[in-house]
Amino acid sequence: MGNLQEARPTWNFASADPGKLWTHPSLDYMSWTSSVHPREYAERLDDISRTSFFAHIVGILHDFHVAPALKGDGALVCDSYDYRFRAKVESLYPSTRPLLDAMAEMLPRPDLVLWLDLPLKEAWRRKGGTCSSFEGTSKDEAGFVALQTAVERLIFEKYLVDTPVRRLDATQEPHILSAGVLEAVDHLIGSRAPAYLRAA
Repeated sequence: MGNLQEARPTWNFASADPGKLWTHPSLDYMSWTSSVHPREYAERLDDISRTSFFAHIVGILHDFHVAPALKGDGALVCDSYDYRFRAKVESLYPSTRPLLDAMAEMLPRPDLVLWLDLPLKEAWRRKGGTCSSFEGTSKDEAGFVALQTAVERLIFEKYLVDTPVRRLDATQEPHILSAGVLEAVDHLIGSRAPAYLRAA
């Protein structure tokens, strides 16, 4: 999100990426994530403990990043949110879904979702031809495609039914893709500003 932060320094940015998620001093107990990706840790857990761990990630994302940003000025752009975790859990460990569903009721809902459309074959190539058990029903391309297809269907048919979505072509050059994100968020902000501000 570096290009976006430079272009819109007054915006707030949040991410579920481990390199950005655990930066708050109060989260020093998670310092091990600097050397072990949480995805590798999750591989060692069973269904309930794994879903609880994902719920913890979503809770940290909200409490330490999303909620403080929403109290300030400027737009908040969040890279990934609870609906992706919920769809993956429902697909892989359906009996544990209520854990994330209960948390979702306490979270603010997005005003707009920007969906970066990338053909799954290209996504698999960019991942280096490998995936974790949380990214595929099996660790080959067929398993990756099967899970990602199921997750996308659930997200749009169940979790984002009432949320505006704008699809962006993720095969574009990064600067073009960033421009699309900027335009979409600027438009949303402008549409909600008072008329006298829009005319300024």
